[in-house]
Amino acid sequence: MDADLISEDEEYDLVLIDFILLGETPGGEPAYVVIESSVTIDDSDVDRAARRSQSLQTASGIATQAAVIGTTISEASRQCADANAVAYIAMGE
Repeated sequence: MDADLISEDEEYDLVLIDFILLGETPGGEPAYVVIESSVTIDDSDVDRAARRSQSLQTASGIATQAAVIGTTISEASRQCADANAVAYIAMGE
């Protein structure tokens, strides 16, 4: 973060990420999954996950994948997630 790769606002936004997982790509490279959680997943959750994922990738230089998880997701929000390459998990009630 000290390298001024992201703004102070983006840095603060990263602190608010709900969950961050660190794993590996199939090629053995490190990768983060940035997860935003909500009971009802909507477009703002999708946008927030995508934005925070991109900021983390810029700041860290490590590949990221954005994801949202919740109980339900509308068809419109599914389309928004697909358009923004955000993975989603709707767990049902």
